[in-house]
Parts: sequence; C-alpha cells; structure tokens
Amino acid sequence: LAWAYSHKSQLDMLAFNLDAAARWGERALDLAEKLGETEIVIHALGNVGAAQLDPVGPNSTALERSIALAREKGLHDHAERASCNLTCTSYWRRDFPLALQHIDDGVAYAVVRDLSHWETYLRGWRAMIYLDRGEWAEAEREAEEISGWIATPELFRFPAFITLSRLRVRRGDIDADADIPLANARRIAGP
Repeated sequence: LAWAYSHKSQLDMLAFNLDAAARWGERALDLAEKLGETEIVIHALGNVGAAQLDPVGPNSTALERSIALAREKGLHDHAERASCNLTCTSYWRRDFPLALQHIDDGVAYAVVRDLSHWETYLRGWRAMIYLDRGEWAEAEREAEEISGWIATPELFRFPAFITLSRLRVRRGDIDADADIPLANARRIAGP
C-alpha cells in the first residue's frame, strides 16, 4: 500500500499535479516510516521534495534526505532519481547554476558506478541548459554525443533528442520536421 501511494505520488508529480503528489507522498511516507520500509521512504521523499516547490526555490530538504538515505543504503537508482528531481526542479525555475551543480554531482556518482543510463539522462539536461543559455555549440556537442549511446535506453536519451530537435528548429535547419532526433522524441513521448 505504501508503494502504491508513493507511485501515485510520482505519477502526480510527473504530471505537475503537485498538491496531489505531496498529499500521496506524505501518505506513503507516514506508512513507510511506521513499517520501517526505508526504500519506500526514499522513493516518497523524492516525490514530495520535487512536488514541494515554492516561488523562491525548491524545497530541497526532502530530496537531499532522499539522496543521503539512498546513498547510505546503496540504492543507486533511487539516489540518481532524487538527483534528477533536484536537477529538474532547478531547471524549471531557470536556476541554471544550481541545476548544473546537481547534474555534475549526479553524473560523477553515475560514472563511478557505471550507471550510464543516469549519466545520459543528466547530461541531456545539461545540453538543454546549454541551449537555453544560448550556448548552441556546447548543447549540440553534448547532445550529439549522448544521443548516440545506443546501449542506453532511448527514454534516458530523450532530453538529448529534445535538445537536438529544438536546436535544429532554432537554427532553421530545412529538415527540422523530418529530423531523426525529433522523430525519436515523438516516438518516445507518444506512449
């Protein structure tokens, strides 16, 4: 039941239903803490932390607690998911320096543990930041490199595909609509 609450929280958070995400996450946390289910606590903290945004900045306490617990317990995917949530909340607020700090931390953690899927995903967000800051050459270099990592599932390469698609549209590339990164992004986003 605690897992169900936490997954409901995650789905609401991903859909930007932030009030519902926080409510379901708190329910998951309450039950998981009573049961001593640390993994569910970590997962729920990641959802709650991402959902509890304020106009000044992300409430990173829950996310930082999620990362610390996940790293302590050796739950690497949970640690990287929380790192991605910190990155994304900073990105959506356009706090690019903070987002880049979280990316650097998450990428370093991923590289040491050979978590190429998380490295790819976070570097895709870095490419999006470069593009948004007008650093088109850096955005293209980063996104081109990681979009070609065929051993990494396409879902984790999605930010790189989006970056390349946006870049080519902004440059006015003639074949932007038929572009492979855009086709890949559409195919992944559809389902």
